[in-house]
Amino acid sequence: VHMSSFIHFPELSLEDAFVEKWKLLTDLKGEVSKALENSRREKIIGHSLNALVRLVLPEKILSVLKENIPDLKFIFIVSQVDIVDSFKRKDKVYASDSLDGVQVAVSLMPGRKCERCWNYYLESSPICPRCAENLQEVKA
Repeated sequence: VHMSSFIHFPELSLEDAFVEKWKLLTDLKGEVSKALENSRREKIIGHSLNALVRLVLPEKILSVLKENIPDLKFIFIVSQVDIVDSFKRKDKVYASDSLDGVQVAVSLMPGRKCERCWNYYLESSPICPRCAENLQEVKA
């Protein structure tokens, strides 16, 4: 094993815009994680899936991420992400040091916990609409 050589993988070329978008998403996830940790310490949430995250994003970040807004909750591992223009109360808002203009507010997500994926949602069924759709597709 120690004398074997590794498989040579071909060069992988990615578009600069793709790399920049994912660097921005990674940086934004780090900032949201800091806000989630602060909220955990203050006993606002217990787990990240308990969280409703609201973000104020500058236009240059919003323009890069506009088609990924629905996926942010999966990237941040929270139940919901809302993009807002501003916050009325600033006392529980985390302002990013590394991403200018980014502000994050975390609150407890209202609603029910899905028995299947543990995300919180606002409907009254025992499973969330996403899980219901997935189960319907596989006829479970």
